Amino acid sequence: MGKYLWLAVEVDKYELPLYVADTAEELGRVFGAKANSVINCVIRQRSGRENGYKYIRVLNDGEEDGDTEAVAMQTVQEVW
Repeated sequence: MGKYLWLAVEVDKYELPLYVADTAEELGRVFGAKANSVINCVIRQRSGRENGYKYIRVLNDGEEDGDTEAVAMQTVQEVW
């Protein structure tokens, strides 16, 4: 598992996760985008209003149990 988790989230104030991936390439494949596009959207903090979702990257806190979604949900809940 990598250092970061890549998420597609809703564009409202809650930013609920729509999809969680281990790589930008995987996330792009699901949403029909190239990995470079996903990375650029994260770096430039694109709002995602046109698509209804935006991409974010969160630091993986070292959980190695393979349950990517549980780790991401824990990270999202800590932000709230």
